[in-house]
Amino acid sequence: MNMHKENGFTLIELIVVIVLVSTLSLIAWPRFFSIQVDSRIAAMNGLKASILTANEQVFGKSIIEGIDKLPEHKLVIDRKNNVAVWVRYGYPVWLGMSVHELLHVNLDEWFYGVNSGNEKEHTLRFGLSKIFNTPRDLMSDDAKKCFVVVKNTLKAVSVEVISDEC
Repeated sequence: MNMHKENGFTLIELIVVIVLVSTLSLIAWPRFFSIQVDSRIAAMNGLKASILTANEQVFGKSIIEGIDKLPEHKLVIDRKNNVAVWVRYGYPVWLGMSVHELLHVNLDEWFYGVNSGNEKEHTLRFGLSKIFNTPRDLMSDDAKKCFVVVKNTLKAVSVEVISDEC
């Protein structure tokens, strides 16, 4: 009697492996997605902290220069390179070039846009370039709710992270 032992897996073994792999992937996928959301929110919170720090530094310099009570003034923040920003009552006006002057973040990773409503108030939005294709997408009314908002009013600057749809 010459018995040949066949090597390989039975159909039941293959089905069990497929079921196990499927179950593990169903468990791991939501966790992976949750990690992506958490990292986006963490990046936005980091940007918010940078903006708040810049606000406080400029306000402190405005007090030292004695311009914190003026409705509008140009504040030199780097005399060596002749870099200045506009301030209102000591707080920076977050428009155009002031973003580049005040923030030291990789702007290749972020889009930003200004919605200047009027002289008294305007808003600036920052969004990750991984989420938005263009700054126009970020500024649209139906933009995905995953960005940082900087609101300039006459006497204050506020910063908020909007993360409803990250």
